[in-house]
Amino acid sequence: MQITIELPDSFLSYNKQILGGEIMLSIALFYFKQRKISIGKASSIAGINIYQFLEECKKNEIPAFDLSEEDMQEELKSLRKALI
Repeated sequence: MQITIELPDSFLSYNKQILGGEIMLSIALFYFKQRKISIGKASSIAGINIYQFLEECKKNEIPAFDLSEEDMQEELKSLRKALI
């Protein structure tokens, strides 16, 4: 699918490649925040690796993991048992 956006000439003086990357990152962050796509899909859309995407989530105050404190405690208990 292709979307065409008309922008003023003054706006186009900004590097088109950087602008395109920022738009794709914004789209990926939006859909990831809505929980409509996975972190892997979001990082792919944004054209960056998962670790870079996690950093962008942090910058934009988007929680990357949706675990309650109770769920986290259970995960830690399971991990401790597995390590013993």
